[in-house]
Amino acid sequence: MRRSRAAGGHRCGRCVQEFALDDGWRDAEVAAWGTAYEDGRVDVTSVDGLRRLSLASPARATWYFARRDGVTARLVWLTPSRAATFDPAEAA
Repeated sequence: MRRSRAAGGHRCGRCVQEFALDDGWRDAEVAAWGTAYEDGRVDVTSVDGLRRLSLASPARATWYFARRDGVTARLVWLTPSRAATFDPAEAA
């Protein structure tokens, strides 16, 4: 995460909804993806592309996607890959 913040000053993540199924089990799905900026604001796009939100904080995104009864939402932040990186010329 340090590397992505240093490079662009932002964090990328997903908003995941969790909900009850008819058989008593719970399931989850990605509802939206977005970017949180150093100043606290966040831009979020629903996975169906129908909703694009600019919000004051990531917490507002979880509130928005947890408005239905029986639905909770949480943020899952992506971390930078720990895989080795190399120059494309080195691969040739």
